[in-house]
Amino acid sequence: MTVLGIALAALAFVLALPPFANMFFGGPSIELIFERTVENGRHFLPIYIKNRPVAHWVLRLLRVHRSTVQGLTASFRIIEVGSGKILIPIRQAYIVTDAAGEMMQRITLPPTYSVGATIVMIGWDTGKDDPEIPECPEGVIIIPGPTSSKFSLPQGIYQAGLLIIVDGEPWVIKRHFVVGERPEDLNWVKETTVSRLKHIKPGDEW
Repeated sequence: MTVLGIALAALAFVLALPPFANMFFGGPSIELIFERTVENGRHFLPIYIKNRPVAHWVLRLLRVHRSTVQGLTASFRIIEVGSGKILIPIRQAYIVTDAAGEMMQRITLPPTYSVGATIVMIGWDTGKDDPEIPECPEGVIIIPGPTSSKFSLPQGIYQAGLLIIVDGEPWVIKRHFVVGERPEDLNWVKETTVSRLKHIKPGDEW
């Protein structure tokens, strides 16, 4: 093989690397951040979502770019820790995007170093003039979803199970939270567990 042939082969190899590298390393990389916030005196347990950009210098050198999530939805259920009682079997969650600032059921998520979207499903409600939960004038509520109403929770420890579907791939995330006597007691506890489901159908356990 001549020097020119070797050079052309090397050039072809280099030009072919980025598409192959993007194929294997450029898929979405979702990160969930469990936080506790206070806004206008109201306490919430938001879950921040971001699609992490490519960070490794080798991949950046190969011009690998993180792809945008074309469809992300989230559902959740609430289980009482100890008894194992399922209080909310499944409920679709609202997702608020930083770009639109609106509550949506399905979002796209481009790569960004900052938070791209937020799931808010647990909060402390003052209960003032709220006809939906007259038996709970003040306390923790599960924030309404697209087709559901508020649901109040007494003091205790609960497990929030999240089913997040990213471009058709289902992921299950579980995290405990505690409900106390005061708004300040509302908080996440224990570690987060994450598992990927290959297939899921209505009625499947997760």
